[in-house]
Amino acid sequence: MAKRRPSRSARFDLVLEVYADATCSLVVGATLADAWAYARSAWPLISDTHDEGDEACVIEVDGQCVMLLEQNPPVATFAHEAVHVAAWILKSRGMPFNAKNEEGVAYLVQWVMRHGWPRVSAWRAVDDALVLSSNTTV
Repeated sequence: MAKRRPSRSARFDLVLEVYADATCSLVVGATLADAWAYARSAWPLISDTHDEGDEACVIEVDGQCVMLLEQNPPVATFAHEAVHVAAWILKSRGMPFNAKNEEGVAYLVQWVMRHGWPRVSAWRAVDDALVLSSNTTV
């Protein structure tokens, strides 16, 4: 029997076609604790010892990148976490994350912002239900 996921959270999977299997799941909760609860139910391998962070964080679980956020994050926080996602994509493919490939890093951050921010910024927890604005597209 599948575990019931908390309704105060949502998950959006971003798949970068250029890098096979480069998937980053964005988990947004009414609070960061809600996002962690969703993540722990979706990926039981997440240890209770993971640092839950202040506003957001990016972790690797089962070879996948997972960004955890509370609803209404500042765009600066999302951009900060997008850099961590870019680093994960490169490192997981054996590519360096350094000044010599800054243009590639910039494109990856731009991709995460372009495809992730509209979904994250539009999501709201309302009465324990998920609500996405109708103009959210990826």
